[in-house]
Amino acid sequence: MTVSFDNPGMKSLTVYVLVQGENGDTEAYEYPVSIEVSELNVNADLSVTTDDNKSTAVEFTNYGNVNVSDIELTATADEETIAQKYLFETEPDTSRSVAFDTGGLNGEEVTVTATYTAQEETYTTTTTHVVDYPLAGEMRLTSIETTQSGSGVTIQGDSANIGNTDAESVLVSVEDTDNVSPTSPLGDYYIGTVEAGEFSTFELTAEVEGATSSVPVEIRYIVDNDRVTTTQLVDVSPGSSSAVRSSQTTDTATGQESSGESGLPLTSISTVLAVLVVSIVGFGIYRWRNP
Repeated sequence: MTVSFDNPGMKSLTVYVLVQGENGDTEAYEYPVSIEVSELNVNADLSVTTDDNKSTAVEFTNYGNVNVSDIELTATADEETIAQKYLFETEPDTSRSVAFDTGGLNGEEVTVTATYTAQEETYTTTTTHVVDYPLAGEMRLTSIETTQSGSGVTIQGDSANIGNTDAESVLVSVEDTDNVSPTSPLGDYYIGTVEAGEFSTFELTAEVEGATSSVPVEIRYIVDNDRVTTTQLVDVSPGSSSAVRSSQTTDTATGQESSGESGLPLTSISTVLAVLVVSIVGFGIYRWRNP
């Protein structure tokens, strides 16, 4: 039974019940009932968060004291509708959630509007949210120092994760080219996992021919289930202070290959320090880097 009152407050009611038995006799009962009538409160709101899987989660919460129905959620960006979702009837103090695919909207503002019905009237609530996905782990060689003796070159430095997700199975190695060859004992160097915002030291050895001025160092790692290969050119010319240059390809860790240069601008975050080692008879300088 549904009863409406003009004013809120405590109400004293009497419920009358008439019961008819199988033999046709009837009996009447009455029950006193006290109820508290609250003022009608229609109140719903939205909360929006960005998930790591490049989707935006929208939560619709009914803060009022009546059921709401016919809930329609619309997401727009740059005044264009990107998606619409519908929710079931929602009781008071209850929340329902949906997810919008916003993978191509990183850094953009998304407006979410909820239209719903309560007590046969239509209501609307709106909120805005800037899509901000975590920056995937990205490895860069930093604090690089090189030493050269004849045709042999030693490269030392840090392999830094400048993203905010972990990079796994990190391997740095000297690329074998016409003018550069990896040499023992450190033609490649396995680092393993580098957590977000952290770094690990490395050391590589190579042999260069003629007037070769740079050594290509390849960094391979897995981040967010993607297998990434990055190459940085380390300048080994005496007295040079030019920045290393980079190129990058990304393959899925499942073996499905996709290649090509990264669409992001590749800006070096370090300066190559070319160290000219002067040998003095009877005396040598050796620098040890703890991993």
